[in-house]
Amino acid sequence: MRTKGEDNHQDLSIPRAHLRVLFIKNLPQLEELPQWLLQGSANTLQSFHIEDCSNFKALPESMQDLKSLQDIHILDCLELSSLPKDFNCLIDLRELQIENCPKLSERCKLETGEDWPKIALIPKIELDGEIIKSTTN
Repeated sequence: MRTKGEDNHQDLSIPRAHLRVLFIKNLPQLEELPQWLLQGSANTLQSFHIEDCSNFKALPESMQDLKSLQDIHILDCLELSSLPKDFNCLIDLRELQIENCPKLSERCKLETGEDWPKIALIPKIELDGEIIKSTTN
């Protein structure tokens, strides 16, 4: 039995997921990922896919903590304009695909884009349907 004023935080807490794959599609109202969504997945998340989220503005700065992330696919996110500042800390990242994200694509252009230094070490990069970097290991 609960008494008046008793802390009921347990019932309201969101369970921490240990995600391996995160796929988000067709959420035009989504502007940013909720902070709690990636909590608990720093060592497990391997694949991140976001598609057709036309108002999505920013990837979380906390992405740098996703040490197991191997591939990222960003499609049809028209308002996404840059990558997080420590994106280059994703040392296990093997593949990056950016498609129909005009602002982000401009910043990720081979050697000349402002965000190129953040992605230059990724073995496979596909930008708007063109593989701009591919190394076989």
